[in-house]
Amino acid sequence: MKVAYLDGTSIQIASMNHFSSLLQTNKISEDTLIFNNLVANLDEFKSSWKTPIKNSWLASLI
Repeated sequence: MKVAYLDGTSIQIASMNHFSSLLQTNKISEDTLIFNNLVANLDEFKSSWKTPIKNSWLASLI
């Protein structure tokens, strides 16, 4: 599985293993924006497609 996230102004893609490593080495933080591809409808897309890690399903990795 891959995770897309914003690194400054560019979009990066990382495997889950690499993503966990980025969190552990503080190269990304709980405030880093990720793209939540689990949105189910237009309202969710508008409100939470781009969301901080701390507000996403990835928060359990923090």
